[in-house]
Amino acid sequence: MNLESKAQEEIFPDPQFKPTMFAWDLDNQGFYFSVTRTSDYLNEAPGADFLYYYDLKTKNYTEVNLDWDWGLFYLGFQARSDGFIASLANGARPKWRRYYRKGKTYEYQDLEGKHAANLYRLVLHRTKDIAIYQFTTASTPPQWYLGRLQGHLLQPEQTLIELNSHLNNKIIAKTEVIRWVGALNEEIEGILYYPHHYQPGKRYPLILMIHSGPTGVDMDAFRESWAAYPNLMAQRGAFILRPNYHGSGGYGQKFAESIKGHYYEYELPDMIKGINYLVRKGLVDPKQVAAMGWSSGGILTVALSVWTNRIKTAGVG
Repeated sequence: MNLESKAQEEIFPDPQFKPTMFAWDLDNQGFYFSVTRTSDYLNEAPGADFLYYYDLKTKNYTEVNLDWDWGLFYLGFQARSDGFIASLANGARPKWRRYYRKGKTYEYQDLEGKHAANLYRLVLHRTKDIAIYQFTTASTPPQWYLGRLQGHLLQPEQTLIELNSHLNNKIIAKTEVIRWVGALNEEIEGILYYPHHYQPGKRYPLILMIHSGPTGVDMDAFRESWAAYPNLMAQRGAFILRPNYHGSGGYGQKFAESIKGHYYEYELPDMIKGINYLVRKGLVDPKQVAAMGWSSGGILTVALSVWTNRIKTAGVG
């Protein structure tokens, strides 16, 4: 829209092409944006997001080759004077890359640094190499840092603000990202929380905390709420598993769409095989397994409780 003449021009007439997450190029010659790629545009079904660039001069847009099949992560992207920095879908931990414009193509380097593997917010100064970012893991409450971006190296300089000081002397469950073979013989990830005061060699109860969506995703990031509270259950002596079953976001279009027409068929085996994996490792008592979840997570909790003999206790929201 021309703000003076009020003249309007439609630049994306295709109703199946729905841009989101706009970021202007710093030289104002165009802008980056993302579009969800899905096999069902009519119902805005799940898929994966990919990056495009609109050129104001030619009034054309092209897809930016990210060289990454799973596409963008929901943390988005930011323009730089020589290209952009993007968060890429990478399962339980986002991958950040710096892309450098080289004519009509891009070269890239993965972001590196002390906190690069677990960045969940990144805000860059428009022209200077100054960054404010959030670092967290499933066992580390989030903190904000002031850092400096040197090429693809993110260097922390200081803690910007001290958060959650009331947790400093509290016991927080040890966590790890685990993987096992699920339905369709494909790898499944999950976040495993250990019981407080865990003793090796001892078997413990297990509680599945199942995300909703079903295209939600559980990340290696600290998250406690009224809906899911792994540390309260770990405090009471249980393992907690947050499984990213088939249909979860963050693993590409094929994985997100895999349960279309197959709801229950893949998610349940994914979770049962995750339980079996932990039993085989000698961590979990197979007679003490529970599940809980809200929305789609509640539906899957009911399904696990009714159609399998694994679940002894269920909490359904």
